[in-house]
Amino acid sequence: MAAKMSYVATPIAPFITTVQILQMAVGSLVTFSSAAAHAAGGEQACFVDAANYKLGLAMYGSYLVLFIGLFGKKYFGRKLVGADGLIVRNRICGVEVKT
Repeated sequence: MAAKMSYVATPIAPFITTVQILQMAVGSLVTFSSAAAHAAGGEQACFVDAANYKLGLAMYGSYLVLFIGLFGKKYFGRKLVGADGLIVRNRICGVEVKT
């Protein structure tokens, strides 16, 4: 069953990763704006807990970096070519794994 799902997921995988990157970017923006409201003070500051925006920025920022790195490595990284001239998909630490 999992092998059959691979055929469905593979063509839309770049789209899914792009949506995840956008989700993390928007989440970072919203969290940053709440942090700015807290820093500005006034009536809006009491609605924002400092721990929430600090942890939110850490979470969204780390996932944003993670997904951008994943996207770049997966879709724009160099392709590893084996001795037979085909793209090698099974490598661990640069060593080709025979299956």
